[in-house]
Amino acid sequence: MNMLLAATTENPGGMSLITIVLIYAVIFGVMYLLLIRPRNKEQKQKAQILSHLAVGDSVRTTGGFIGT
Repeated sequence: MNMLLAATTENPGGMSLITIVLIYAVIFGVMYLLLIRPRNKEQKQKAQILSHLAVGDSVRTTGGFIGT
């Protein structure tokens, strides 16, 4: 009887809840470092450039148009 009870309480998948949470945390950390952080850095740089833009400055759009 005790052997049957011990067999049913074991985790058949072999992964605990802590392991699964740790895997998701690592995946999120990698995504943050590769996707989110560079995007935020680029947005800050773009905002800084736009804030320093003054009347009469020469600009070029992503479409290739040049203007002042």
